[in-house]
Amino acid sequence: MINLGHLNWEELGMKDAREWVSNLVEGQVPVWYIPAGDLYRFRTAG
Repeated sequence: MINLGHLNWEELGMKDAREWVSNLVEGQVPVWYIPAGDLYRFRTAG
């Protein structure tokens, strides 16, 4: 398993990476793109 951590602004690149990895393994291994959403929660004072 390749687990690539990323922030939400990198998601488009991760979608492209899914296709690249799928081609790399010649479709013999299933590859999915699973959006992680925002990894951080921000709290404001008040």
